[in-house]
Amino acid sequence: MLLFLFLVPTRAALAQSSAKGTVLPLKTVSDALSEGKLNALSLVVMEQLRKYSQFKVQDIPETDVLELLMEHDCFEPTPACLAKIGEGSNADFVFYTDVVKKPKGFVLNTIFVNVSKRKSEETVVRKTRKEKNLIRHLEKAMRIMFGRPPKMKPRPVRLLVEANVEGGDVSLDGSSLGSLPYKGSIMPGKHTLRIVKRGYENYERTIQVTVGKGYRHRAVLRAKQVKAPPPIIKDVTPVASTTAGAAQPIYKEWWFWTAASAVVVATVTTLIVAYSDDGPSKGGLIFTFDPAQVENDAIFSSP
Repeated sequence: MLLFLFLVPTRAALAQSSAKGTVLPLKTVSDALSEGKLNALSLVVMEQLRKYSQFKVQDIPETDVLELLMEHDCFEPTPACLAKIGEGSNADFVFYTDVVKKPKGFVLNTIFVNVSKRKSEETVVRKTRKEKNLIRHLEKAMRIMFGRPPKMKPRPVRLLVEANVEGGDVSLDGSSLGSLPYKGSIMPGKHTLRIVKRGYENYERTIQVTVGKGYRHRAVLRAKQVKAPPPIIKDVTPVASTTAGAAQPIYKEWWFWTAASAVVVATVTTLIVAYSDDGPSKGGLIFTFDPAQVENDAIFSSP
């Protein structure tokens, strides 16, 4: 359960401050919070004040607030003592915040001091049971003081595009920017980043650029794989041999059969002569040139 209370709701607070000038924000003071939480609250004060165009915001002093008070012979953060700190920094206003731990939670005090008048322009106090709600209550207290901050037009932020190679063409949303590495500016929002380099695969990514923060992108381009050309296969037509011997089998040549016939004739003649001297009991020799009767060649028939 959250409890909140507004103290000193002056007319100026109810009407919201119209003050203009240089503001010195001081680091949030508390014995109940860690250093990290105090820094987070102080950062919120800086960010919120910078949203109001009527203020020129100085950096938060590194010196502890209690030390600054002692330098001006002060022991309590009264408006008059805070005004002295503002004078030493040439500020028109001082923004002070502290957090006090109570049995039932935390009390957040915010004071906006007019340096020249040495009095507070606005004072807002809020209570909460949980520490994690302090930031939300701080933002609410500042809206009570100064109203809702005007919507600011986004400003360009720095852009840096790098890659594992140099010389590629960089484009953003279809518009060419230059070559790698590229340094320039970019408007916050979503964009399409594209890098093209000969010999490498095209690179394309969607990037999200945040308001108020520079954007750095490092791309890794991959070299294209070079495929070997397919082997050239020539259509080789067989060339017929010019020699008669290679053109067709030997048994199809005319001279083969001429020679064979001569051998057969000589063999037959020899056999006839050889067996012509024997008696009839030895039988006769049958020889034929008919291929169908070739099985009877050189076979002796019965008498």
